Amino acid sequence: MSTKPTVCSAPSEREAALADRAGRTLDALIHGAQPITARIGSETVDIPTAAMSLLREILDHMARRKGVAVTPLDPELTTRQAAELLQVSRTHLVQLLDEGLIPCRKVGSHRRVRVEDVLAHRRETESHRRDALNELTARDQELGLQWTMDRLPALLDANVLYPAGLRDLLLRLADRNLFAPLWSADIHAEWTRNLLADRPDIDSAVLERTRSIMDRHFPDALVTGFDNLDSEIDLPDPDDHHVLAAAIHGRADVI
Repeated sequence: MSTKPTVCSAPSEREAALADRAGRTLDALIHGAQPITARIGSETVDIPTAAMSLLREILDHMARRKGVAVTPLDPELTTRQAAELLQVSRTHLVQLLDEGLIPCRKVGSHRRVRVEDVLAHRRETESHRRDALNELTARDQELGLQWTMDRLPALLDANVLYPAGLRDLLLRLADRNLFAPLWSADIHAEWTRNLLADRPDIDSAVLERTRSIMDRHFPDALVTGFDNLDSEIDLPDPDDHHVLAAAIHGRADVI
């Protein structure tokens, strides 16, 4: 069996949308340690939960228009491989080994680390990080420092709607009521026009559907009726007039 990574290049806009929908569906299916039964054509197969969790992570990266590489792991890793798995420097990994925080064994002058031990350390580190964040949140609440601010109206310009990953992040934050998104038809036209110019392989109908979904799920986001204000604004770049006009008319606090 090959140990070379299987690489999936950066997906198209349509593939990213498909990956996002598929990932949301898998979220409801992945629970516990029981395998998941899937029907593929006329065949029914039981898929291990670990494999489905990996697939969910792959889909999450694809939904953000990122390429993915899946690399088979040997039972034991070199220090370089272990550092890459933990996403830390090799120097830091060696320090963890020296302090006995991750077990290892010597093969000649080289060290080998078990995959299970590296993954266990990662889970433990993530758990400690969550506990620390929860403690910080609790302390802020005790001191009355928790965020009680109303939803901040923010105009999203074309430059932050053009990148799929950044657009997805901002819309997810808005969906959690962390701010109130605003945009205009002109802004929609600008980011979709620029994306189609850079990616002629994308079907314009896909982007039209993206716009439609955004407007439907955030019905208060679309700013209209500011044409007269646009003509009264004087900026060095005339292309920015409609952005500032929409922000003023939509009562945005930030752009």
